[in-house]
Amino acid sequence: MFWDLRALQNEVVDTRTRPLFVDVVKAYEAGALRAATVSLWIAVVADLTYKIRYLAESGDGRARVAIEGLDRAVSNGEIRKIQQYENSILDLASNDLEIISSREKEELSRLNVDRNSCAHPGFLSESELFLPDAELVLSHIVAASRSVFTQRPLSGKRLLNVLDKELSEDSWPAGNSSELKKYLLERYFDRTRDSVRDNLIRVLIKNAIRPKGDDGRRSKRCSDAVNLIADEYPESFERLMTSVLKNWEEGGSLSDKDLVRAVGAYGQFSVFWRVIPSTAKTRLMAVLEQNDTVLISDLLFVSGIPKDEEVAKKVRGLTFRLNREELEIAIRQAREASIFVPAAIKLVGESKSFRGAEANLRVLELCSRSLTSGDVANLTQAIVHNEYDQVRLAGDTEAILISIYADSPLSTEHSREWQKLAEKLYVLGKENDDNYYRYENLCREVGVDFNNI
Repeated sequence: MFWDLRALQNEVVDTRTRPLFVDVVKAYEAGALRAATVSLWIAVVADLTYKIRYLAESGDGRARVAIEGLDRAVSNGEIRKIQQYENSILDLASNDLEIISSREKEELSRLNVDRNSCAHPGFLSESELFLPDAELVLSHIVAASRSVFTQRPLSGKRLLNVLDKELSEDSWPAGNSSELKKYLLERYFDRTRDSVRDNLIRVLIKNAIRPKGDDGRRSKRCSDAVNLIADEYPESFERLMTSVLKNWEEGGSLSDKDLVRAVGAYGQFSVFWRVIPSTAKTRLMAVLEQNDTVLISDLLFVSGIPKDEEVAKKVRGLTFRLNREELEIAIRQAREASIFVPAAIKLVGESKSFRGAEANLRVLELCSRSLTSGDVANLTQAIVHNEYDQVRLAGDTEAILISIYADSPLSTEHSREWQKLAEKLYVLGKENDDNYYRYENLCREVGVDFNNI
């Protein structure tokens, strides 16, 4: 495989390591393979030491003890202790601090062996000095770059602790999905080794279903995070989701609450329905017959329409059993509101008072961005056929409809249905000789031609 060593230089995280890596590349390109090997080991020890020092300053006790011992040895000129530190640095980095994996430790150990053969006056035979070939040295450079130089100075365990802490804090990004995704990648996933990445995803998957302290906010944050990260690492997501669900179900620990939260977190993924155990799905269908308020508190509706047709039909039916307050809560929880639109329109059509009609319309307003042209047509019928005309004659209806229109998707068909709605309300107001309820502002907003009415 061809490796652009010059490009690898730009991927070195620590600016103090970069000149050391440049020396390695220069020696390699000049054919000075012994020098390249020796310089590479120096760069590895230096970079790992920078990382260990960072962890010590961040409060890691084991890292602090190691750095304090090294600093004393350097200050006192204790060469043997400095050598002991160098000889044990891979064990410290792997076993104690987990900033390199066991496999990476093995690769770097082979580099150290070859470095010793290059640096010391040892002979393979009576007349031959050890000389590594170019391919061997290149493999060492790539391995060191991949496992050390391009990695951030955070152990897997510490990164997990940071994530656990931030998930409960007010500083967690509450902006749009692109902002959250950027934060997650920069903060946790960029330049993170595969094993650590898998542990992060596994923790998020589990916490979305079983949040620490049964915290609904934490559950949703984890669910939102996994939904964004799954697009970046689909294979890892499927593998880890399979493992979590299978282990819990086979171990008898996948509870009813777990099932509901799992659907709320991951129901929009086809892969979820591929990997959920059949016994778990059977139990889920029975669980969906329970009290709707409990389903809301367990975040069933967060993911929107489940990708499984049987479950989707059941969940759609449940939305019609929600009262106004429950429907509003469920919509605010959800990532996408289209599943609630039919129930919200039905609620509008059943309005029994002016203030109730306005409140019901404001629930529908929460779904504005999910409305289709067909939904607008259904809304027209709901308003027109409302008993006692409570919706049309409510004082704030026109303003709310204008707001809904402003946030709705734009298309020729969509606009035409809004024009039909406005025209219908205008005609009804005109027929009743009521200037206030002619909805002229709405007509102007949606582009009605008054000359054609």
